[in-house]
Amino acid sequence: MWETLGAALLGAGLGVPVWLVPYTKVEESFTLQAVHDILTHGFAHGIQSYDHVQFPGAVPRSFLGPLLVAAPCAPLVALARLVGLDTSAEIQWVVRAVLALATWASLVLFARTVLRTPGVRPLFYVVCATQFHLVFWASRTTPNGVAFPLVTAALAGVLGPGERSRMAGLAALALITCTLRLEVVGLAAPAYLWAWLSGHLSLPRCIALGAASCTVGGAVSLGIDSYFWHAVDRTRLPGLGTYVWPEAHALLFNVVEGHSAEWGVAPWHAYFAKELPRLLAPSLPLLVAGLVARPTRGLQRLPLVTLSVFHTCLLSALAHKEWRFLVYTLPMWNALSAYGARACVRRAPWAGRALVAACIGAGAFLLALYTYVSAHNYPGGAALRAAHERIEAPEVHLHIDTLAAMTGVSLFQCTHLARPPASLVPTRAPVWHYNKTEGLDADAPWCDFTHLLTESANCRVAGNDPLFTPLGAPIPGLVGVRRKSVRAYIEELLGIFRARSLAAAWHAAIPVKVDTEPMLYVCKRTGC
Repeated sequence: MWETLGAALLGAGLGVPVWLVPYTKVEESFTLQAVHDILTHGFAHGIQSYDHVQFPGAVPRSFLGPLLVAAPCAPLVALARLVGLDTSAEIQWVVRAVLALATWASLVLFARTVLRTPGVRPLFYVVCATQFHLVFWASRTTPNGVAFPLVTAALAGVLGPGERSRMAGLAALALITCTLRLEVVGLAAPAYLWAWLSGHLSLPRCIALGAASCTVGGAVSLGIDSYFWHAVDRTRLPGLGTYVWPEAHALLFNVVEGHSAEWGVAPWHAYFAKELPRLLAPSLPLLVAGLVARPTRGLQRLPLVTLSVFHTCLLSALAHKEWRFLVYTLPMWNALSAYGARACVRRAPWAGRALVAACIGAGAFLLALYTYVSAHNYPGGAALRAAHERIEAPEVHLHIDTLAAMTGVSLFQCTHLARPPASLVPTRAPVWHYNKTEGLDADAPWCDFTHLLTESANCRVAGNDPLFTPLGAPIPGLVGVRRKSVRAYIEELLGIFRARSLAAAWHAAIPVKVDTEPMLYVCKRTGC
């Protein structure tokens, strides 16, 4: 019963951000736009209409991830339209819900395969359900987010008891490395070494399995991605001409040529000193307990620690670092935390229960707090929604500036976008023209647009010429978070029972104040 309740709690937690924070950021744009284009245009004759043809990005991304997401979405989208989800923005919920469901299923599979000690699985589910980065980003269409459930399922096979599942997991890790995310090599390499050194597979079989999996992965990626990227007039890999292997190009561009450093450089110890504690907090005390606890039957502590530490050390050698590259290790760390929680309760029932409750309670509070703060960080999505509500015109040509496009605007959110009759994604009448042309200055043909989403104060996009005027209040965005003073916080807590709404009570209960300022304007053309 407790295991079922824990799994249900994890599923509910992964689904909450889908509904509370419906918008997406620029990191998620490629996969989300590609899923939209697959569901809208298909892939037989409509490649020229895909978003990546106009906005290809710095390096090509693989279409295998979007295809894996779009495949289960297609019948669900058709079903969603039958039950009343009749806008493209609502269809985006379906896409993200599918990804959240895949993440939940992979974590359940991992727990049932790897955690064989009674009573540990419910604790594992609860620890996962109270980690902000895991819960909030599980349904977000970053390339790492798409790969995460696949990597978790593969690790379940590698660390599981069966030889067949172990070989399938090893093959999957090599395939994911070659097709979706190159950094997964940090898990694939130690997984193969562990399978050999532990005696599960001979060295020749490890080499043959890895070579065959990489060959198949490279061939599949070359075939599929070359088809989708051939419409982009750009040589992707020296010597390959029109053939495209995205992960090989990413290796050349980011690692060999070192362009990843252009997105920021961090010291070698940043993952251990900053990112891992941030990802795992406040379950760190439970993790420490799991690392020092006496080994029990069913606990494979050595491979869990080895794979996680090897992956983190390998990625620490790169100048550019992001927490998203470490997300694949969270299930293994959380498994150790669950064992640690069990050990605490068994060794010191009262103090152990108090420690576990404190860690889980702190995690739940931080999850709610960070989700609340993050909801203010998508002004582009809020501005586009405001535009749909405020603009009443027979013909609309809306220009969306860079800030708006990076903070919530997606093709799914463009509910009035013209789509072909066979599209699974609906279009709401009347049809609008959305334009995301970048780099427009004061001399640009602004009179071609009837409306704008712009960060230019009071819609002054053309110097001092009053061509546009604000249509309603500006859209605020997050600029910072401040701690409330002790006195002010106590006063608000004392008055919490007088709050007239749940939102007012929540504002009084949280110990921080969210600072926002006007960031985007919905503008209507009045000049020209």
